[in-house]
Amino acid sequence: MKKTIKIKFIGFQSKDHINGIRLNKTWLYKTLEKNFNIVECEDADYVICSCFNLYEYCGTKQIRIMYSGENYVPDYNVIDYSICCYPIDFCNRNFYLPASLFGYDGERRAIENRQNCFDKSILKTKTKFANLIASYDSENNYRSKLFNELSKYKFIDSPGKFLKNCDEQVRFQDDSKINFQKRCKFSLCIESAVNAGFNTEKIMDAFYAETIPVYYGDPEIVKIFNPKAFINASDYATVEDVVKRIIEIDNDDDLYIKMLNEPIFNKEGFISDTFKSAEDFLVGIFETPLEKAGKRSKVSWALGHEEFLVKATAIYNVLYRNRFYMFLKNIYRKIKKTIK
Repeated sequence: MKKTIKIKFIGFQSKDHINGIRLNKTWLYKTLEKNFNIVECEDADYVICSCFNLYEYCGTKQIRIMYSGENYVPDYNVIDYSICCYPIDFCNRNFYLPASLFGYDGERRAIENRQNCFDKSILKTKTKFANLIASYDSENNYRSKLFNELSKYKFIDSPGKFLKNCDEQVRFQDDSKINFQKRCKFSLCIESAVNAGFNTEKIMDAFYAETIPVYYGDPEIVKIFNPKAFINASDYATVEDVVKRIIEIDNDDDLYIKMLNEPIFNKEGFISDTFKSAEDFLVGIFETPLEKAGKRSKVSWALGHEEFLVKATAIYNVLYRNRFYMFLKNIYRKIKKTIK
């Protein structure tokens, strides 16, 4: 008989979505449902939280598990465990689940067993040179630097909010992004930040779309992905050198097909093995007796830290998230605009 667990979800993008995916469709929820009888309630024994609406989970006595694919390092003063996209080794309290794997536990997991047997006929489907899909520039402006330099050679389609130059609509919640990328020879996969271990869905989506990723970000990316299968911009001294490499591959069909046929991962079965280990980690938390499962300190400085966060969150909610405040702020903007 399955063990019954009482849980509450706090701090996600919305009440029923995690990282843009409906809650009951996520790996997290399906794993819990597979191993336990789930009861969602206010008087839960466990809180599963994320970094949206940060620190709203503070002030509760439950065991706290942070689940986040965002560029955020968990605060272990106020949470007990985490499954996050940073390779943190902290007293067995964290499991490193690369953000690049978020969304690749369902049907898309088949990518790890894909038999790469492409020939030059695929080039007929590549009606576009390259794409950049982003909402803003990276913190080091590398997105705009590479985009502008490579654009001197050929047109790059940018359907996102950042550097938008085409009318096509792409969404992360459906296949429109993948279908768009499939028509491109290259995909510019530039992370928002350069941090060891932080790699997002950008490179995975490019591989899934059967295009060659031009990647910049995680300096340890080759621990996961085969360096022969993509262009790692970090290997080149300048943006101009990266562009030269892209041009070289673009003008050599044999080289392009060779790269496309390279294995994606360094380790066979990487996705399946990673999610199996993640499941073992997650299930182990709930299998531990409740009175022994807690890891965070609840006294002294840690308690003071949490009390401060509770008060700060309350003030933030009143000043910045209060609808009446936003209403007054919008009126002020309109008046100011009229006066000008």
